[in-house]
Amino acid sequence: MPINIDRVTKLTEELSQNTQLLAEGNEKSRLKLLLISYKLTQALENPQETFWKLWMLDSITRIVVQVASDLKLPEYLPDEPDKAVGSAELAEKTGAEQALLTRLLNHLAASGFVEEAGPDLFYANILMRHLSTKAIQDGSEFYPRTMGKAVSVLPQYLAEHGYRDPTDELDCPWQKAFDTKLHSFEYIQKDPDLARLFKHAVLSQNQVRRTHWEDHDFYPVQERLLSGLKPNSVLMVDVGGGIGLDLTIFHDSHPLPVGARLILQDVDSVLKTTGDLTPSIEKIPHDFFQEQPPSSKGARAYFFHRVFHDWSDDKCREILLALKPAMVPVYSKVLLLETVVPSQGATWLNTAADLVMMCGLAGRERTETGFKDLLESVGMEITGIYTRSPGEESIIEAIVPE
Repeated sequence: MPINIDRVTKLTEELSQNTQLLAEGNEKSRLKLLLISYKLTQALENPQETFWKLWMLDSITRIVVQVASDLKLPEYLPDEPDKAVGSAELAEKTGAEQALLTRLLNHLAASGFVEEAGPDLFYANILMRHLSTKAIQDGSEFYPRTMGKAVSVLPQYLAEHGYRDPTDELDCPWQKAFDTKLHSFEYIQKDPDLARLFKHAVLSQNQVRRTHWEDHDFYPVQERLLSGLKPNSVLMVDVGGGIGLDLTIFHDSHPLPVGARLILQDVDSVLKTTGDLTPSIEKIPHDFFQEQPPSSKGARAYFFHRVFHDWSDDKCREILLALKPAMVPVYSKVLLLETVVPSQGATWLNTAADLVMMCGLAGRERTETGFKDLLESVGMEITGIYTRSPGEESIIEAIVPE
């Protein structure tokens, strides 16, 4: 198929224009540049190359990267070209056969995970270095064994269900993949190894990709929460807050008024794993499908971090309706830290995350309209959406109007 020269030229010019802004540290330009580069690659590929990449490259590269991690290649590969090592030396260090290592390293080089300094000479780049981090190691083991397996049965699941959008968390691709009637969270918790990986993967992801929503240039905490706070009252309830990472950082980031209370809520089995938290944070076991306990009512803010993308609209309505009686109209705020998907021009990360949530949980990522419709359906209204950089999660702020 002939290449569209006009399109390639236009994209190349856009690439050049945005590259100049990278020196200023412009995150918006970086993301735009990334999108343009994807489009330029597609414009230069012929359809056969695109489909071969889809069928072969993505699947085999993930497996080879996993093998590289298993062999601890990041530990044995140097950072400098003049110290590059060959497959024979790596075979001695890893115990793998040299012939196999040569083939694996050749593919890692071809797919950009290692660099070549010469024939059969390799050294690490930033991707290989990142592979040695715990966040990536945990994720590379957890996701293929869980969500990856659920995604793999999607074609059969959809055919069997008449190509309907999955909205039942007990009847989505996960149940077909694992031949179970259990919710994916319950299934994971019943398997000690998966439960361990899940905890580590989520914790590592939150530490590495954490959105610092409480920063002064992101969400105006002083203006929206501290100003007008009632004396000796609950400032924030972190609902489904896990081990308390968000609430701890919020506590450390803002001088809190005397008597302001912070409450961490999750199911009892999760709260038992939190370890020692600052004395200012109270731990209260709670199922967010149930109404708030008396000690948590009337809070200034009820915070949910990536809770709603785990659930269908109907289940999210249940969560909000259970919360609503605890809220003081206008005064109390719901804060949802979620990805707000653009209604046009969504990135592959937005759309892939949406489909993964669908397969594993019958959940979904949402657009601004999706959040607006959801909140209004339970009698709440959005009072602001706060985002610092494109691609980051946003704070959706909502209230119960008078």
